[in-house]
Amino acid sequence: MTAPLLTITAYGLPAPQGSKRHVGRGVMVESSKNVKPWREAVKAAALDMRPSGWRPIDAPLVVSMVFTFARPKGHYRTGRNAHLLRDAAPVRPATVPDLSKLIRSTEDALTDAGIWRDDCLVVRYTDTGKAYPAGDELALTSPGVVIRIWPLADACAHEWHGADGGRCPGCGWDSHPIPAGPAVIPAEITAVPKMPAPLVVPYQGGRHTGTPTIDLLGQEAS
Repeated sequence: MTAPLLTITAYGLPAPQGSKRHVGRGVMVESSKNVKPWREAVKAAALDMRPSGWRPIDAPLVVSMVFTFARPKGHYRTGRNAHLLRDAAPVRPATVPDLSKLIRSTEDALTDAGIWRDDCLVVRYTDTGKAYPAGDELALTSPGVVIRIWPLADACAHEWHGADGGRCPGCGWDSHPIPAGPAVIPAEITAVPKMPAPLVVPYQGGRHTGTPTIDLLGQEAS
């Protein structure tokens, strides 16, 4: 993976894009009280970190977002070992808020900041998730997010097709990319047994001719 076109680090409590509620006269507001300050924090960080003369990107993009959350006190031991994690402490925050909703609110903030023309330009996410401090190479020491943005052409040219699969050095996928050129269909897929075609029974004057038919199981029927 080449160096990102832009890296943005924003601090604050990551908040999901929630549902909206109607307050009258056609006005809709966010149900979550935390989403507005979160979006403002991301927008401010984006405006501060984008280069001078920045113009909104209008091309397919690959994006990485790693959201950091503080660990609850219940994850730690007590007494003189209060600085140590319990054995049962989870590695990552597998709790609300949903990752997909965190992405939505953060995408909207980046749109408001003029980082890209529209978040529909994001065609793929890589190395995206929720983490606790020190739980990911991109995790922060306090709540926030690290955002990295690449033009699609820079993120992966899809020129690597290692025979043994593994991690692609271009896009970082663990899955094996499809080789360039015509797709090769495995023999076990193409070797599908052919079913016997049913015989059409001709009619003459509203009556069968008496020609036997064969159903799909190859059984003769009169």
